[in-house]
Amino acid sequence: MPFRFAKENAENPNRVRNRIQQLVATNALPSLKGVAFETSALNHPHTVYGLHAGSFISGKSLADSVHHNGQRYIVHSAGQPYLAAEIQKHTSAPGGHIVHLNIGQFVAGTSHALKQLAQLPPVKFGSFEARLLRSFHLYFVGIWLKSDTGEHDDLIHPLPGGAPAPFQAGQLYSLSDFRNNINILVQKRRTAP
Repeated sequence: MPFRFAKENAENPNRVRNRIQQLVATNALPSLKGVAFETSALNHPHTVYGLHAGSFISGKSLADSVHHNGQRYIVHSAGQPYLAAEIQKHTSAPGGHIVHLNIGQFVAGTSHALKQLAQLPPVKFGSFEARLLRSFHLYFVGIWLKSDTGEHDDLIHPLPGGAPAPFQAGQLYSLSDFRNNINILVQKRRTAP
């Protein structure tokens, strides 16, 4: 792929597998009945960032307008994505980490987007780190391709279900277009009843 993923914490795959085993043992994942957890693969270890939209639209760089949330994997079985696992540091948790497992549109959406992005010329011929960028306040979720050549070359790809208007899911946005659309979203939120 023309992008790389974050260097993973060597303990994270074990944390994820242990959490999955705990939930399988208690039958807490009935919607995943029949999935071969023991042969599942943890793919695409990407870092998750939360966007502080106010800081970003006031002119701060994207890197200075985000906070690190953790590391996320897409878990595949028989070549199909079925689960996302996000590991966050948490001082009061056993082992100092919490593993969140989730299913839904952003699991397959992330996997599909990464495949699609790898084929696009601006990505294919660039050098990026793939990250997840989200803003719960603005209902935004997308892939942030952090450029190795400087922030002005960063690209943002909103995911289906995480692309409120004026964004369009699946479209690739330059950093300036992303900033303009985030500004529109913030203004809509401020004027909403």
